Amino acid sequence: MKRLVFPVLLLASASAWAADGTGGYASQGAPSCETYLAHRGQDDLEEATQLCWIAGYLTAYDRQTPRTYSILGHYDLDTLLYWIEDYCRASPRISLTDAMAELTHELYPKRYKTAKHAGR
Repeated sequence: MKRLVFPVLLLASASAWAADGTGGYASQGAPSCETYLAHRGQDDLEEATQLCWIAGYLTAYDRQTPRTYSILGHYDLDTLLYWIEDYCRASPRISLTDAMAELTHELYPKRYKTAKHAGR
């Protein structure tokens, strides 16, 4: 499993580093919300791959967004996974990339801006 996680994180994070002049970008490896929901809680390889993709997306977001140490702020990953699940249930045909974009938009005002802000 460890061999799978690292390449998946690289693919996930690489897609969030660039955007065109209008803010558009291609996302690599993101499933639809419908696929995400089908594997949520299944403890299978597909769910593990999706969780790695989400973690990579969040890490890449932190890395490339100015004044952002952690977009999660005071929230834990489990809380965010429930948020994503609810969002995807409401819009199962959108991509997980779109759900993550909405999530980060919601979290941005509450993000930790520095490690000190995060209590580290």
